[in-house]
Amino acid sequence: QGVQAGVGVKVGAGDGGVRLGDFGLTMSLAQELAISPVGTVEYMAPEVVALPPVDAVTSGAVTAADITVCDEKVDVWALGVTLYELLTGHLPFEGADKAAVKAAIARGAMRPLPRGLSPGAVNLLTSMLAHSPADRPAAAALLSHPWIVAHAPATAAALGAVVAPRASRKGCPLPRLAPA
Repeated sequence: QGVQAGVGVKVGAGDGGVRLGDFGLTMSLAQELAISPVGTVEYMAPEVVALPPVDAVTSGAVTAADITVCDEKVDVWALGVTLYELLTGHLPFEGADKAAVKAAIARGAMRPLPRGLSPGAVNLLTSMLAHSPADRPAAAALLSHPWIVAHAPATAAALGAVVAPRASRKGCPLPRLAPA
């Protein structure tokens, strides 16, 4: 959920590539778990929006055992929001305030995709922003999506060496890349 346009995005790093960095919040998945929503609301996946608030966890009203398991699919969602914004100039979920944005995400009330996007781009975006995490592709699978292959073959091949699948854990893990 830490991927977002304009924050730590560097274009044209000598090779015309795009680099993402500064995810805003990191943690060791071996030692810690994300058990409440933290981050920029507009980039939160529905399963992150559904997590209990921090005060419910710290007060003991909700225990770690009560929290839904999340996995790398929250990162796929956030990347989908970023791609949507880069391709359209708009966020896919909007509202008058943060609560309204959360409600739109929870309902799956995505802004319609504009006409003119290629069918491949539409397919990629709708798969990445599928409401159910089970319907979203794994991060590694994104590299073989036809739209990615057609538009960034060298990038997809290079990324294939550094994207590592992660096991599901309690709470929602934050972005992690395998060592290069």
